[in-house]
Amino acid sequence: MIVDRPFLTFIGALLFTGAAMAPATSNAAPSLPIAGIEPGTCVPAAGANAVGGGAVCLDGAQAANDPRAFSQTVNVVPHLTVVASTGWDIDTCTKSAGLGSWQIVKGPAHGKLAFRQVSAPAPTCPSGSPPLPAIEADYAWTSTNPKVTSDRFTLNFIAGGTLQATIDFSVVLTKPRITLDRVLVPAAGTVVAAGQEIDLGVNLKPARSRDVTWTVPGKPVGGYDPPAPCARPAPASCIGAVLPAPDFVTPKPVFYWIAAGTFDVGATLLLDNGATTSATAKFDVLAPKGAIKVSTDPGRTAVSSGTISCGSAGTNTVRPDPCIYFSAGLSSPFKSNVLEFVQLVAQESDSLLTTIDNQKRHDTCWVTNAGHTALSGLDEFYPDPLVAGSGTLTYAYDAPSFNFTSVGSPISQQLSVSKETFLLWRLGSEPSSIFIPLAAVKWEWTAKAAFTAKAWKRTGATIVASSLKPGVYPQWGAVLLDGQTLCKLGP
Repeated sequence: MIVDRPFLTFIGALLFTGAAMAPATSNAAPSLPIAGIEPGTCVPAAGANAVGGGAVCLDGAQAANDPRAFSQTVNVVPHLTVVASTGWDIDTCTKSAGLGSWQIVKGPAHGKLAFRQVSAPAPTCPSGSPPLPAIEADYAWTSTNPKVTSDRFTLNFIAGGTLQATIDFSVVLTKPRITLDRVLVPAAGTVVAAGQEIDLGVNLKPARSRDVTWTVPGKPVGGYDPPAPCARPAPASCIGAVLPAPDFVTPKPVFYWIAAGTFDVGATLLLDNGATTSATAKFDVLAPKGAIKVSTDPGRTAVSSGTISCGSAGTNTVRPDPCIYFSAGLSSPFKSNVLEFVQLVAQESDSLLTTIDNQKRHDTCWVTNAGHTALSGLDEFYPDPLVAGSGTLTYAYDAPSFNFTSVGSPISQQLSVSKETFLLWRLGSEPSSIFIPLAAVKWEWTAKAAFTAKAWKRTGATIVASSLKPGVYPQWGAVLLDGQTLCKLGP
């Protein structure tokens, strides 16, 4: 499809588009203004074809020393024929005065010209006017030299046997430009944030593309669910998953980068005429650096009323006294930062030594939820509710607990829980941005107790913590509610 086509119109003489004029209200030839020597100029028609009110107008810059010399810029893409100019010679808006002709004064060096008769209503005539014959001058860029980006040619337009205008055409080779949120990406590239919504497109004039295939490095994703906090406690429908990147054979892909880097994005376009062209744009993706500092105090493990706990999570009225504490550090290139913690239950084990029917019995339960699969269990909330605000520093804590198993006559029991705690970040100034993973730690609390004098007593407790590979999202397929355990011992 051809767009932005300039045209010539002859109204008792010759009219070039772009002149400022009142719209025609009848089928008579419109009365045209005679303007000064400025762009969008009209001058009287020349020769025997000149009729009262006739004029020559051009959407271009008129030479100051020659009222019939004009200049016109033509934007082209390789191998696509565009209309350089079109002319009508008419008596009225319903009657043609004949056909003019184009005469090559200087031919193009990097393209080819062609002329053909067309039929269309004259642009200055009222809506509903019939199509009238006209002469079209077409140009097609044919050069394959990547260093050549412009061309020139000059045409005379003859009407009524008289030279009406000499037009100097400047050809500019336009290339497709990648857009971000419908704004052209600068030639030097642009800066975006990790987690920012990237809405790409291609601007290509005067051509249109049939298909667009994108090359997007940097392991983009299509999003992260859940996009908003789940209810507290989180319902079973609260599932954490990374959405796959979109199909990059589409005019306007939308995706997210989740890590810093410099990425050259490419777009290959199949044009309407079957030719291909391409565009590239550089994106500098910035992301903060984060870390989780873990503080532990396994000595706070205590037995109370058939339960062994590692400190206390507290209540609305009781101050928390946890045995494991997480503090988040952040180094960010952005002013607006939002942080959150997410915690998954990765493993649980329960080992019970008991006596049943005067025989010792050792029961062991070990349940593993690999930390980044659909089998993982969310630790009750998303995000972790024990977070202080947002900004450059946040904290969270935990106080895990188990109920002792009452099977037979217990002798001893060892209980263990392993969890994974993630620190996520998003750009606060972009509501459409998603959280990205910054850091994660895996930690395990193990408690031992013995049953003596008809009561459980703690015999040992440890907490071991280590860092996980950064840049990995927490994902889960189930929600573990408060007090729910994975291990089940006994009948």
